[in-house]
Amino acid sequence: MATQKIPLKNTAGKTNAVKQVQSTSHRPSKSEPNFYAHFATFEEELAYVYGSMTPEDDVEILYKAGILTPSGRLSSKFK
Repeated sequence: MATQKIPLKNTAGKTNAVKQVQSTSHRPSKSEPNFYAHFATFEEELAYVYGSMTPEDDVEILYKAGILTPSGRLSSKFK
């Protein structure tokens, strides 16, 4: 990340240099799994996002995306 030094006056009137960090957005790479692509409909995606899906539905979607193993454990890609 890029940093810039910006002068900042303290109460004594002296100037101190303060680093300001510019935020960068993280875009997932093509190799990262995206479980949102596994929703059949937009309504199903909304149900997942707003919590009205059952836990079994959640696990099935995460399994299809490769995030969970068939036994329900976290995939080695995410450890």
